[in-house]
Amino acid sequence: MSDITTQEQYDESAPEWIEDTHQLKMLEFALDSIREGGSTNMYGGASALQQVYPELSDRQAREMLLFWMASFSFRNDLVGQ
Repeated sequence: MSDITTQEQYDESAPEWIEDTHQLKMLEFALDSIREGGSTNMYGGASALQQVYPELSDRQAREMLLFWMASFSFRNDLVGQ
């Protein structure tokens, strides 16, 4: 997955199994918290995400992590605006 730079790319690139915006924001918040906590390298973020949300399959956790990484700059640029 390449870097996401527009809202359209962000909307189109979210994992298909995400049910709604609230679920997406909660998973992004969890990964942001894992990153800020510094307890793991983010390449191990999928496992850390599954510790917070054990209902996620390995595939879902990896997909969410890849989406979070690809959208990281875009999301943080929005916060700065």
